[in-house]
Amino acid sequence: MDEPQKPLAIFYAYDTSEIETYSHSIGYSCIIFDMKQYIRSKLKYGNDYSSVDAALEDIQSTLYGLCENYHIPED
Repeated sequence: MDEPQKPLAIFYAYDTSEIETYSHSIGYSCIIFDMKQYIRSKLKYGNDYSSVDAALEDIQSTLYGLCENYHIPED
């Protein structure tokens, strides 16, 4: 006989912004992992950035792209 499923996690939200944060937590985790790997590869294998500003623009663009891929809100 199957036992009833028990919740794995319970959270309490007091406003809608907290619900949004909790509901996107897996996406945030994936973005952090992907960015760590991206930066690691740039440091390990080199890059062709002409300036610090170019490097920051590339990192910003990559971060925004990942946010879009994981459906993370822009705010």
